Amino acid sequence: MDITPNPGPEYEFLSIFHLNIRSLRSKISYLEDIANDYDVICVTESHLDNVVSDDEISIDGYQLFRRDRSSHGGGVAVYVSDKLHVQRIHELENDNILCEYIWIKIVSGNTCFFLCTVYRSPSSNANFWDSLEYSIDTAVDINPHIIMVGDLNVDLLVQTDNRCNDLINRFNFTNVITSPTRVSRTRSSLLDPILLRECSSGMSDVIPIDSEISDHLATYVEILLRERSSGTYKRKVWCYKDADFLFLNSLITDYNWQNLFDEISDADYACEKFTEIFSSFVKQCIPIKQVTIRQNDKPWFNSDLRREIRIRDRLWKKAKSGSIHHINKYKRQRNKVNNMKKYARESFFLEVNGFIDTLSCQDSKSFWKLVKLLTKSSGKSSVIPPLLNDVNGLLENNDSSKAQILNRYFTSISNIDQGIEIPQLQMKTDTSLSFIEVTSDDICDILKTLFYNTFILPTLEYASEVWDGCSEGDSYKLEKIHHQAARIVTGLPLYTSIDSLYLETGWMSLKERREYKKLNLFYKIHNRMAPDYILDILPHQIQGSTPYNLRRHDSDYRVPNYRLRSSTLSFLKRKFRPDPVPSHFLVGNRKYNVILTRLRNCCSSLNADLFRVNLTRRFSLLI
Repeated sequence: MDITPNPGPEYEFLSIFHLNIRSLRSKISYLEDIANDYDVICVTESHLDNVVSDDEISIDGYQLFRRDRSSHGGGVAVYVSDKLHVQRIHELENDNILCEYIWIKIVSGNTCFFLCTVYRSPSSNANFWDSLEYSIDTAVDINPHIIMVGDLNVDLLVQTDNRCNDLINRFNFTNVITSPTRVSRTRSSLLDPILLRECSSGMSDVIPIDSEISDHLATYVEILLRERSSGTYKRKVWCYKDADFLFLNSLITDYNWQNLFDEISDADYACEKFTEIFSSFVKQCIPIKQVTIRQNDKPWFNSDLRREIRIRDRLWKKAKSGSIHHINKYKRQRNKVNNMKKYARESFFLEVNGFIDTLSCQDSKSFWKLVKLLTKSSGKSSVIPPLLNDVNGLLENNDSSKAQILNRYFTSISNIDQGIEIPQLQMKTDTSLSFIEVTSDDICDILKTLFYNTFILPTLEYASEVWDGCSEGDSYKLEKIHHQAARIVTGLPLYTSIDSLYLETGWMSLKERREYKKLNLFYKIHNRMAPDYILDILPHQIQGSTPYNLRRHDSDYRVPNYRLRSSTLSFLKRKFRPDPVPSHFLVGNRKYNVILTRLRNCCSSLNADLFRVNLTRRFSLLI
């Protein structure tokens, strides 16, 4: 009888991508689209300098390492996933500005290797090869596992007698890229090799790139590893729409809670028992389903694209067998996925203005959800990188193991040495506070403050969100609730004027809160905290290179355009006017053109509000 051995951990691959991008700043959106497909992204000819900050070219979930050239052109940059333990090795880098390469140490599990991203200018001399050879020689003495990617500007298809081949032969490098990486009408050259030394690789190939992105083909390789963490996780959610609340109420009403509390004297155990019983009732009446949370997905990611990616991954597993048929099928599917990503992103950003315009009138909740999604700043990733276990000296990738390491660290630094005496502090005064009296008025004031912070303030925030998107009658009811809350907090009678209530509490009306939030949103856009497709809505005078003066312009008495007769006779209806947009403006492709025209002419309630508080000089600014 055959016995199947106990399987060990599955081998996984760490993917490395390289592209000669020729100006990283203007093409960062392309890297954001492909970021989830690769663990390490290397770019050459980044064309950056010290004027460009890391925030302008950062990618969520990735650490950035860069080396810029002080003059025009050149430069290299590397993005490494936060899931990897990585460290830059400055000792292997040369200070010469013409020696453009970055050395990075990457550790995953028990595997450690050095990654070198290099760019050689066609005008460089022999000093570049001498410096690179010395750097590789030093790196080999430290770690024999080396990966080198980049643009060497040496055609390895035809040139065999050169310094590059000497380095490959001396250090036993293997070039896994055999196809041309730069193709023109008259010549095909292999300028972007991937050189491996004592590293096991899986798939490696060139990737077609749009000519508007680069005149080079991209290269990638997959390095054999032991383990790899997933970017998704499972979560259980309640299905409140399918809940049976009548049955839940009956279960809660019929249960004898008094006997439970009479039998248990310990308050902690009684609370635990109550929670257990109540949770069992809830689980009987409210269904639970398990969902997959993909926190790294882009807003334009859809189910069709995810299905094609799964097909691509299945074909990739078959292509590892070496079959030419499976490899070609995998390449076709990979190119299809890349094209679908590009189309999905362009379609989303093309229609996002229409979504905003429609939702602002119909669904305020969805409107603000979309706006916050588009205007959020790209901060640092919340993923904790692998941590070194001080007990066994291994890198931990599991979340629970990381938590234990952090708990041990914080408890160790929070311990107080009992042998140290507390120093005697010199008294600054002879007066001391011996008695503190708390009156009933003090308690009432504290309760009112807690009532406002825990109940009223969140309610006002939500009410101000929905105020502009609901009917006039509902808006009036929300304002009445707002006024009643102010009377509860202040204790003032019903005949108190609304202005007195606002003066006493320091609040503002829901309409004013709404306008204030709009101005805050504009301020974020003005300070470039939003993507380009949101910034395009602004007139050029506001989004220019010089920051716009946000002080009030009380001396500007020019009549706004929307009060002039020329605006009344305009063929294009404006949003702030009471009469609706004619139906023939919303037919077919005409709808998209009308929306863009209205945005270019600043025909929105936001721009009118900005004019009234003197944040814009004119109401309508033609772009």
